[in-house]
Amino acid sequence: MIAVHAPYLFGMRWSVRAVTGRLSLQRGMSLWHDMVDWLGGYPFEVAKPEAVSRFFSERGFELVELKTCGGRMGCNEFVFRRQA
Repeated sequence: MIAVHAPYLFGMRWSVRAVTGRLSLQRGMSLWHDMVDWLGGYPFEVAKPEAVSRFFSERGFELVELKTCGGRMGCNEFVFRRQA
C-alpha cells in the first residue's frame, strides 16, 4: 500500500510544498509519518466527549476544560486534572 501511494503523497505533496516555499515544516508530522497515518488510520473508532469524560472520571481525573469541534471534521480537545 505504501508503494502504491508514495508517488502521490511524496511526489505531489513535495512538489506543492516546494512551489509554495513550505518545504520545511513548522509543525505537524513528516510526510512519511503522515502517509503511514493516512494508510493505517482507517478504520478508526470515534468516541463522544461524554464517553471520554466518563472514562477518565472513573480513573480519578476531573475535566477542567473541553473544546469540541462542534460536529465538524476535527479533533476535540480535553484538559483533565488528576484528583488528589
